Amino acid sequence: MSEDEWKVRINADFIAMLPEAVSVLQLFGEGMDERRKMQLNKSQSVRSNKTGRNVPCPCGSGKKYKKCCALKGQEGYLH
Repeated sequence: MSEDEWKVRINADFIAMLPEAVSVLQLFGEGMDERRKMQLNKSQSVRSNKTGRNVPCPCGSGKKYKKCCALKGQEGYLH
């Protein structure tokens, strides 16, 4: 088999495999999308339970959380 015939054969084999490769990649992508959705749902639920340091304090003092109730657990806290 000459080099040109070999290249034509390899190209034909490659082209014949493309539809299956595309299908496999689509399935892989769909699986990744599902995993991302699950990870986003987990991370959103974790974040929603935590009080941000720059949000108003939930105690109603009007101060930022980091300047108010976040300090309660620290030594020297005066409130």
